[in-house]
Amino acid sequence: MHYRFGEDEHGEYLDFYASHRMTSDGHCRLYASGKPKNLPAYRDWIIYPANAAAEEKAQAEREFRKYNQRVSELLRRKGFLEPPARKSLRKKFFDGL
Repeated sequence: MHYRFGEDEHGEYLDFYASHRMTSDGHCRLYASGKPKNLPAYRDWIIYPANAAAEEKAQAEREFRKYNQRVSELLRRKGFLEPPARKSLRKKFFDGL
């Protein structure tokens, strides 16, 4: 789990990112008021119709990687990811590196 405190136009908050090998990841901002805000987290699955053509599957995979790369950039800016020189296996998988 990674967390950090901050403040924006809605007030003070706690951002946290939680991951566990048995569940999907969660990324949330919890304001001091108690109001939660869901934030982008890594997607674990690529979903497409059973009758999807090869190009549709390839497009879904590209979108999956692109989304997870954006999440990686966000988490890196927050200091939640390792420096690029020490990429984890999970990071390599999600970023397609």
